[in-house]
Amino acid sequence: MIRSLRKRHLNIWLIIAVFLPLGFIAAVLATPQSLDNGALDVPEKGKLLKQMTMDWGPVELRGLPDSSQVIQFKVTTAIKNAAVAVYLGKKPIDHPSYGQFLKKLDSRALYEAKLDKTWFGMTPHLLFYDPIKQEVVAKSFW
Repeated sequence: MIRSLRKRHLNIWLIIAVFLPLGFIAAVLATPQSLDNGALDVPEKGKLLKQMTMDWGPVELRGLPDSSQVIQFKVTTAIKNAAVAVYLGKKPIDHPSYGQFLKKLDSRALYEAKLDKTWFGMTPHLLFYDPIKQEVVAKSFW
């Protein structure tokens, strides 16, 4: 290696020795703070009418100002089943064929299902069903 290349090589390594740690520190400071395990940042919508707690998180029935309702599924921990389909009925249901498909829950997230105004004043009944194993996981208890 000739003298000019050695000098350039030395200068580059000195620059890297200074900027590499500074870049690492800047990256650590720029990383957003993580949420607590299982926490979801959820905007509150409407008035809380009913709530039940499943083993994977809360399910809330909320009344909106336009006389409709929304059901929020806050999946904060992993669901033990591969997939969970939620069915809706006007009375307690034991099988998905007696209800209307509402949502599919699979990973940690916030799922919302808006109910129309015909549900005003009624309590919807939910059936949580595993379509792979073809078994009922849970029923609503509000």
